Amino acid sequence: MKNLFASICLLLALPVVGQEVERQAATTEPQKHEKSAMTAEEREAARKAWFEQFESRFEKASYLHEGLEVPYRTLHLAPEKSGKEALVIFLHSSKGRGVDNRGQLRGSVQTVVKNLEKIGEKVLLVAPQCRPDRRWNENYATLGDKMPIVLKGLIDQLLADHPEVDPARIYLVGDSSGGAGVLYALDAYPKLFAGAIAAASYPHKSNSAAAIAKTPVALSYSDFDPEKQALTRDLAKKIDRKGGEVRYTPLKGYDNEGTRFSPELLEWMFSFRR
Repeated sequence: MKNLFASICLLLALPVVGQEVERQAATTEPQKHEKSAMTAEEREAARKAWFEQFESRFEKASYLHEGLEVPYRTLHLAPEKSGKEALVIFLHSSKGRGVDNRGQLRGSVQTVVKNLEKIGEKVLLVAPQCRPDRRWNENYATLGDKMPIVLKGLIDQLLADHPEVDPARIYLVGDSSGGAGVLYALDAYPKLFAGAIAAASYPHKSNSAAAIAKTPVALSYSDFDPEKQALTRDLAKKIDRKGGEVRYTPLKGYDNEGTRFSPELLEWMFSFRR
């Protein structure tokens, strides 16, 4: 099966906070040769200023699902290009949970934005925020609908609000517990997404390889936990046996955002449509 276990070359890890987004007005962080002369307070101030500029690029919004408010941010990338936009939903890790509509913009989404800009895809990026008492990868419904159902409602609302989005090009990308949330969403809605990336995450025993195989998906997990890495590798094998398109990347250590969200991997995801 083509693309089975395709290896992705390990890139240099990209810094999460204080990295330079490749747009002229996207950062105020001092250049590397200036850092050695900065105090800890100055470095912290520079990081804060950089994040505030990054945050200012996103518009605030919220979605109400049967009493559950879901804050989210939107960012249009390459809006000058002709044609419709692809819709990319990014699910943050557990550290991004909250109600401030800010926490989800810290961490891996910064690498995703940088690499989306690098490949130049016309995209509406949406970053919802999960409440502290919920998780993207929950498999219970004690607080109302399971999160995949909530996400489906959000996507329906986004399609209604943004007619410029191509409904055949909806993609789901998640990191850590957000990546596990991707697998739950592919389980629940096997014909909704054109492609997905479940990064640095491992499957739950309830996940169905047969359902997930209906969506092209990239899986990855690190060798710091060989048992969970093996679970991820085994899921990739099962998806392949079901005839699905799958890419599996065995990660090394912790600093691997550049690998699990590489431009090459994003381009692979965008090559699929419904």
